[in-house]
Amino acid sequence: MGGGDEDSPTIRPLTTTTATASRTTVPANTRPPNTSTNPGGVATQAPIATQPQAATATRTAVPIATATTAAPAPTQPPAATATPAGTSVALYKQRLGDLSAQVQYALGIANAPNPQDATWKANALGAAQNIQALAAAINGAPPPSCASSAHNTVSSGATLASTGAGQLQSGANSGDSGAISQAAGSFSSAAQALNSGIAGVNGAC
Repeated sequence: MGGGDEDSPTIRPLTTTTATASRTTVPANTRPPNTSTNPGGVATQAPIATQPQAATATRTAVPIATATTAAPAPTQPPAATATPAGTSVALYKQRLGDLSAQVQYALGIANAPNPQDATWKANALGAAQNIQALAAAINGAPPPSCASSAHNTVSSGATLASTGAGQLQSGANSGDSGAISQAAGSFSSAAQALNSGIAGVNGAC
């Protein structure tokens, strides 16, 4: 192959085409204009709703009532207690014994009268008062069932004793020796009836 070979292919330099990637600039997210009163765009926290405070109850100090201590009532001797079944045996016997003792005491006072003496007069009036209270208790309450048969004798003695007490009171207050003497007779009879009644009650109860 000499000279210029017309038949030789022409070698063309290879050209490299560089593909240029075209970038499309994407616009940044656009925000609508801020029309709020917060130009910095800082998110503001919604105001917290305040709850109404509970009403404070006002306490009014109430003065404590102070109890007024009443004066104690004067004590009185226990009243005779009557029940449908009758007076208890123990109480019935106690009254009988007390009445018998008071009658014996009053009989001694009446047998030695001295109404001008203050001590004698006080003793006579005290004995008379006790006799009347005991006699009323015995006659005013039903006896125990076991003493029902002896109660008539007991009641008779209590009535005589109460009569003598009235006579002694009259004589002591007036200085009447006759009334005092009558009281002594009533007390003597009352003592006999009471002794008999006590014996019957003791035997039956």
